[in-house]
Amino acid sequence: MYPPESDNRLPQEFLSKIHEIRNSALDLTSRQKQVLLLVSQGLSDRQIAHRLGLTLNTVQNYNRDIRTRLGVQSRAVLAIVGYVASDSGQCDRYST
Repeated sequence: MYPPESDNRLPQEFLSKIHEIRNSALDLTSRQKQVLLLVSQGLSDRQIAHRLGLTLNTVQNYNRDIRTRLGVQSRAVLAIVGYVASDSGQCDRYST
C-alpha cells in the first residue's frame, strides 16, 4: 500500500504521462490512428485486421510501430492513450 502522502500524486503522474503520450499520437499516420482507435475500443488484432481489410501480420506490425513511436510497451496503456486521444478529437473516429 502507498503512503498517504503519495495517494494523490500517483494518479496525476499517470495522467500527465498519458497526456504526454497522447500528444505524440498526433504524429501517427492516419492508418496508425485507425488501428490505435480500434485497439482503444477493445478489438483484437484479428478483429482489426478484418475490419480494415488487412492481414493479421500487418496489424501486428502497426501495433508494434505505434508502441515504438509512442514509447509504450503495454497494449493496455496503448488502449488508454487511444481512448484519451479519440475523446479529445486527436484520433479521427473510424466509421465502418
